[in-house]
Amino acid sequence: MLRYAAMIILTFMIGGTTVFAGYYFLNKVNVNKITLPELDAMQIVEITPLKAEKDEYGYIHTEFSDYTALQSNIGIDLLESKYATEQSYLQGSMETDQKNYAIIKMKNYIIEEMYYSPISLSMDLILSQEQLEQGWDTDYLGFYEYVESYTSKQGYKVNLIQDTTEENVENNYVSEKCAIFVADGVRYTLCGRTSMETIKEIVDSMEY
Repeated sequence: MLRYAAMIILTFMIGGTTVFAGYYFLNKVNVNKITLPELDAMQIVEITPLKAEKDEYGYIHTEFSDYTALQSNIGIDLLESKYATEQSYLQGSMETDQKNYAIIKMKNYIIEEMYYSPISLSMDLILSQEQLEQGWDTDYLGFYEYVESYTSKQGYKVNLIQDTTEENVENNYVSEKCAIFVADGVRYTLCGRTSMETIKEIVDSMEY
């Protein structure tokens, strides 16, 4: 049986309290304690507050299935791929404290026969000066390795990582690839079990 293990940790400090929510630190990405090349700078993003109840800790968790509607609801334009033509299976979620940060995640963002598995997309948004100054600490732990950095067609600095496995993995196994980049202050992460060429092609397709 194939053993696969990986952990993505995101911690960030606000008011002296550590919150575990997702992943990153001052725009630096770490893979098993190795810091990857610096990406473009994150910036403060202004969004329209969500009309939803906060939980007991002051956070809002909401789900959605329409990416366009989400952008309209929060009042900003986010990058989209021309390959995301079938979104009936999209499973989206957003977490925010409406003050310092917002994390948007989408499973099944791209589903096409050309890909070995659905492509997921996540976005990290900084909402306050305090959060910008504190930064986010991101670590990919476990079976992950750094592959390369390059500049996309749009001019974004991109870091590529992939999962690693034990030596006796089946020949047809396709490792998960992730592309991480920042566009207009927002950090994007695309992940899927596909080829490195395909994940690069998807990055190049991201536009407003």
